[in-house]
Amino acid sequence: MGNYMIILMFVLIAIAVTFATYNLSIIRAMPPEERYKLLYFTDDQVFIGIGLVRRTYKLKDIREVRFSKGKKFRSMGSWAGRMKICKINGKTSRWIEFDGTVYYKKMVYITNEETIDKSIDLLMKEFRSRGIQCNKYR
Repeated sequence: MGNYMIILMFVLIAIAVTFATYNLSIIRAMPPEERYKLLYFTDDQVFIGIGLVRRTYKLKDIREVRFSKGKKFRSMGSWAGRMKICKINGKTSRWIEFDGTVYYKKMVYITNEETIDKSIDLLMKEFRSRGIQCNKYR
């Protein structure tokens, strides 16, 4: 029994390392200005995120995008923005969190409220330019 647990643990570690390596290879293959984007638009779709955690939505299926902000859980005063996609059929996505990286286009460790507001405004502008309604809460 103990040997099987050890083998299972090593298999899970190998899978995690494989996924992490895949994500890093995708990020390194991108041009530097594209590495920190949250939204990638095509003609009829939007991709949110990078790598394996990327979500895809058809633009015609999105009714609205809701934005919110608040302090990060277990952080030293850093703020986070939140985005939720509401579809026409009534389903909603989970809250997608982002930080000041959206605005500054580089790695940010601590984000203040003002930077989150600028990031939200930037994302709302991108969605509105494609005819999608956006609302900001709190």
